[in-house]
Amino acid sequence: MTQQEFQEKYGGEIIDGWLVFGKNKGDVYLHNNQLTSLPENIKFENEGSVYLSYNQLTSLPENIKFENEGSVNLHNNKLTSLPENIKFENKGYVDLYNNQLTKIPVGLEKRKNLYWR
Repeated sequence: MTQQEFQEKYGGEIIDGWLVFGKNKGDVYLHNNQLTSLPENIKFENEGSVYLSYNQLTSLPENIKFENEGSVNLHNNKLTSLPENIKFENKGYVDLYNNQLTKIPVGLEKRKNLYWR
């Protein structure tokens, strides 16, 4: 699905080539949508949490950015790996529980409030 198709279906705003979820002050709810992938250049800057749980995601785009204030919920997907350069810059926890991950990128295991096993 292209950025524009994703935006038309789920919201966000395309700014300088990025699909940005951040204009709202609350949470971003993209959970339980049977999503199998996310578009390239997607960024979360909202003041709340990001809910991407209960989908069918097997991977994340190389250039995804989590800069939201709350938690990132990616549990109950089918993730087998994460991009090596992924950075969770959100302030809340990161929940990767109940995926198919056998390892996480170097340095990510040092993050506080990371749940992945």
